[in-house]
Amino acid sequence: IGCGAKVLVYSDTEEQIKRHAWEWIHYVRKDVVGIQSCTSTRSVDGYTCDKAFDADLDTEWRLASLDDSGTGFGMLVSFYKHISIDGIVYEPTQESNNRFKVVRLVFSNGEAEVIYLKQSISMYKIQPRVTNYVRFDILDSIGVNPGAKEIKFTTASGSNTLSIDMWIRSSA
Repeated sequence: IGCGAKVLVYSDTEEQIKRHAWEWIHYVRKDVVGIQSCTSTRSVDGYTCDKAFDADLDTEWRLASLDDSGTGFGMLVSFYKHISIDGIVYEPTQESNNRFKVVRLVFSNGEAEVIYLKQSISMYKIQPRVTNYVRFDILDSIGVNPGAKEIKFTTASGSNTLSIDMWIRSSA
């Protein structure tokens, strides 16, 4: 594996290995949460919300026309069980003029958190919480059919999954 290579180990885990000149290897494995289902009341035909969770960068989830303010209900994502999450990875559509700018995540315990989204793929840390669903409310967007290429939730420490971040001395 070359410098900075990303390797998909299985559908809900991502490994990243970076080799450094001084013969140390930085190994990161951050587990992501698999979803049970998603629903969106206004998806564009062929751009359903499940496309945001399919690990296929050639597909996208797109909302059908939002109201004049560009706000409203976006999507409800259900998990297989209650799980502790501490972050979200969001990759917007390739069209920078058709994207979400601000979303509110509402959790099964009634708590909510607002996230200001960047124009490029980014990871956002959120307050760790246990939930069995997340509702995306769109607070601000641009374009007629905003959406996402990929969305992933990351697990918090102490959940039933494993995350590793370590340095290894290379023998090569």
